[in-house]
Amino acid sequence: MILRDPVDRLYSGYNYFNSYWYSGRHAPCTPEMFHNEVVKEIGRWDRCMRTNSLHKCCYSSELMAPQTKVRLPLGVYICFVKPWLELFGNSNFHLLSFEKYTTNQTDTLLEIFRFLDLPLPPVSTVKTIISEGEIENKGDSYAPMLNKTRELLSAFYRPYNKILYNLT
Repeated sequence: MILRDPVDRLYSGYNYFNSYWYSGRHAPCTPEMFHNEVVKEIGRWDRCMRTNSLHKCCYSSELMAPQTKVRLPLGVYICFVKPWLELFGNSNFHLLSFEKYTTNQTDTLLEIFRFLDLPLPPVSTVKTIISEGEIENKGDSYAPMLNKTRELLSAFYRPYNKILYNLT
């Protein structure tokens, strides 16, 4: 299972789903607008958590509604991964970071082969698999996230990431 840094995933998703070419409407996506949405959604998350369980907030139709520009619960991976780990056991999952995969695809794929106890293919074969599977990113580039937003989101996700880390 490959998991992306939830902070980067959230910002990427915000820019993708609110972009003109995806939504069909001209809606600028500035780092400042993203910051304001994050502050608003963290407030809504905190209100939810005051009266509900983590599970209920992660699956909240209000917090996960399609019209919500910033869907914080999607990055609270513990809500979505824990049931699978409990059902099938930790030893049946190999968690990887998306960032590790994108920076070293060959070694990461070989690591997956080893985890699955499959014969290791030659490195040249792995490189061919990678090159044939490459797709062009059609998304627009976007401005970097504000540092204060990154810090806010990192603090938000940290306790949930820690729980997930301790489970695996």
